[in-house]
Amino acid sequence: MTALDHVVLGSLFAFGSYQISGRSQIAAPFRAALEALRLHRLTYLINCAQCSGFWYGTTYAVGAWWIGSASWFVASCLPFVTSGACLFLSSLLDLVEKSDGKEG
Repeated sequence: MTALDHVVLGSLFAFGSYQISGRSQIAAPFRAALEALRLHRLTYLINCAQCSGFWYGTTYAVGAWWIGSASWFVASCLPFVTSGACLFLSSLLDLVEKSDGKEG
């Protein structure tokens, strides 16, 4: 796989994982339980697109490096790229939802 393949797949993985963990109704009980336990920092990391993008990107990068698919240089750059991509895609999705009138 090329570095561009890893950037695209890692960004999609990070954004999809953020959408599931930070914004979906599927994970809402889990987020509510974290709030009830007063784990505010962990809740913030889950709800923050940039933070989630970094940590999900790190997970992808370590996995890609471990199986030998990505070089150490690509793996070390991926978390920063996925963080920015996740923030960009989340902001873009917010704008689309706002223009469609779906935001409460």
